[in-house]
Order: sequence, then structure tokens, then C-alpha cells
Amino acid sequence: ATQQNAKVEQSVRNILDKVRREGDKAVQRFTWQFDRIRIPPNQLRVSQNEIHKAYSALPKADTTALRYAAQRIRTFHRRQRRSTWTYRKDGIQLGQMITPLDAVGVYVPGGKAVYPSSVLMNAIPAKVAGVRRVVMCTPTPSGSIHPSLLVAADIAGVDEIYRVGGVQAIGALAFGTSSIRPVDKIVGPGN
Repeated sequence: ATQQNAKVEQSVRNILDKVRREGDKAVQRFTWQFDRIRIPPNQLRVSQNEIHKAYSALPKADTTALRYAAQRIRTFHRRQRRSTWTYRKDGIQLGQMITPLDAVGVYVPGGKAVYPSSVLMNAIPAKVAGVRRVVMCTPTPSGSIHPSLLVAADIAGVDEIYRVGGVQAIGALAFGTSSIRPVDKIVGPGN
């Protein structure tokens, strides 16, 4: 198992290194290699029109359930917010300053299983915390993104959605490419 883990780790390092050096070119190459999908850089980002169409493709009951879940998640996470505070003691100002990150990447599985709850549970806390730019990446081995993921992302307030998954997506979020600006933190489920 240790030898296999070392091999996997080396493969991951290789992919990350190539994404760091080659940007979109490496993202495209690995997306073809692993998902058998060719995506030109100008089509990596999901358009507002595609998100709008996802609402029509999803049963209204599912959209209602996503909105209900999103509201419950927002309510819960608002109670967790901390605030900046200061006080003066002996002429010295002391305290704690709370500032949100500028950008967070949310990785969402999108292959064999689809989990819109992953979108909600990762994007909403970031938005509640005041993160200005929430970016979502999800693989598209079937060639498209399930409508429930797009609707969940819209409901959660995700600012940018990219149709790329795997290590190459994590690398693009971490290092940035011509098409995907880097983020400060990457969150998501999985192993």
C-alpha cells in the first residue's frame, strides 16, 4: 500500500507541476486523458445561459428542495459567524479582526454520482463568511454537467463554474491558468 501511495503521489505531483507550468494546455490534455472530453479554454466556463437552461431541465420539486436546503444551511452558518472586536487596555488596542478570504474554490464530484448537497454545503458557508468570489469545478465525463449541480451552484451564489475535474482542476484553482484565476482555499468532499 505504501508503494502504491507513493506512485499515486508522484502522479499527482506530475499533473500539478504540468498545470502550474502549462496552464490551460495541461488542463485540456489531462481532461482528455482522464475524462475523454475535449474542452477548448474558451468553453471551460459554464455560461449564464447554461445555468438558466438547467432550471428548465430540473423538476420543480428538486429546485424547491434545493432552495429549502440552502436556506437551512444559510441559517445555520449565519449563527457561526464571528465578528471583529477590539478593546483598549493600558493604552494598547487589543482584539481580533475577522476578514473573509477573497476567493474560494469548491470541488464537486460530477462523474458517476451527483451530489448537489456538496455544492450547497461548501459554497454557502463561504458566501455567508463574506467570500467575494466562489469558484466551482466539476468533471464532465459524460460531456455535460447535471442540471442539479448548476441549479445548486446558482442558488448557493457560486460566481464561476468550470467544467473540469480531477487533479488538473485542483491545480488550476491553486495556481491559476489563463482561463481560471487562482483561489485562496480549495474545499470539497472526497478523498
